[in-house]
Amino acid sequence: MIVQDGINGLLTPVDDVGALADALATMMSDPQRRAQMGQSAQQVVDRFSLDTILMQWDNLFSELG
Repeated sequence: MIVQDGINGLLTPVDDVGALADALATMMSDPQRRAQMGQSAQQVVDRFSLDTILMQWDNLFSELG
């Protein structure tokens, strides 16, 4: 739900060291892809920031109010 494979990060199977090594090699060899994923990842950080989450809680409590 948070990490979207190939969009804002790379997902690998648990305990699959080879897949992790491949993902790391892919990212290390492709600066443009790293930059694009980094920008996409920043949107996730913003979406789950403390301010955003607290505002959602405030809105919920106001609706229930």
